[in-house]
Amino acid sequence: MLTLVVILFLLMNIHGNVAACVFPTELVGMWSSSDGGHLDITADEINDYRINLTVMLTVISFKCHDLYQGKYILKSSSSFLFNTFEFDAYLCVDFYKISSTKFTYQLASVVDPSLNERVVTSFAGNIPVLADICNRLRPTMTEHSLQKKDSQIAMFETTVLISRTTEPNIQLHLEAKTQKGPVEYAALIGGVVWRHAEPSKKDEETKGVQ
Repeated sequence: MLTLVVILFLLMNIHGNVAACVFPTELVGMWSSSDGGHLDITADEINDYRINLTVMLTVISFKCHDLYQGKYILKSSSSFLFNTFEFDAYLCVDFYKISSTKFTYQLASVVDPSLNERVVTSFAGNIPVLADICNRLRPTMTEHSLQKKDSQIAMFETTVLISRTTEPNIQLHLEAKTQKGPVEYAALIGGVVWRHAEPSKKDEETKGVQ
């Protein structure tokens, strides 16, 4: 009996506590993604995600399946058929919070050459080892943005994080204003913010260091 308990304990630790896989409350809601289209995120599921799983674009839901080194393992809510075989799809997602209405995320899997997507597929019911899903060692310059659709965004300005390198002290931002104001580019390098503003019709070009 003791041996059976030990085996069950080890199995739970290998595959993690699936029931505990939930997203932060701030991620729940409707989002616009730069990569996956318009997403409906619940406490444990991402709906309407666009991805190429066969020969054409597929809209599918992914369930929060497990956690691995701070990343979220997502499993397709339903299997998909390819060449008469059923497969499950897995994503490894690393979220970064910018604000309560802005997130960025990286897909921490290597590209599947047959699909040209950062996804891991497996025969239905055959769960891969988590390390084989999150198998991208150094994600770089491939962040995608999430903007909450129902957030109250100021009409005169919005900020979008367009990229972040593997160096934590280098970030690039793009701030876009309406026609009444300038378009501003900002780069955070070594803790110093460098800005360049393109003038509006009535403003002159300004450059400065903050």
